[in-house]
Amino acid sequence: MNGRRKPRQPRWAAKTPTRLVSMLTAQERIAEVAYALVGFKALRQGVATEVEWAAVVSVMNMADGFEVAINRSGARGHIQAAQLALDEIMRRAMESGEWLAVQVHSQEIEDIRTGIELYQARLRECTYAEYRRVQTYARAEVASGGGVVLAIVKPAREPAQQLLLEAL
Repeated sequence: MNGRRKPRQPRWAAKTPTRLVSMLTAQERIAEVAYALVGFKALRQGVATEVEWAAVVSVMNMADGFEVAINRSGARGHIQAAQLALDEIMRRAMESGEWLAVQVHSQEIEDIRTGIELYQARLRECTYAEYRRVQTYARAEVASGGGVVLAIVKPAREPAQQLLLEAL
């Protein structure tokens, strides 16, 4: 030990000017969650397509990535419950060999809703660098499990805010 003090660490890291500048903007957060909310609404109504289901699954993969890669809070159990609910929905929807919309049970709806709300909370407190790190982690996790990483093309004519309002 050389007797030097540790440099002062701010107690509330989110309030430092550098961190505030690097946070995701409200529009970026809305654009990230809008398609998942549209997919969740379709799942809740029992008319979801496989692409809408995949949008919700991608959000759950990202939420799980926040818990593993960034080690935020102890909410991983809630996210895993939502992932299990989505797996069960897919199993029921693919029983005939092709996707058929199925009714979703109330507990599955609650688990998925909780997972999306947790993801929205993580987006409010993360920086862009953390978001990119989690995105890379989630893509690698899906690819290592034998899954396919899809790029969902967002149509330019539908702004994310309009989709968000339609989903609510």
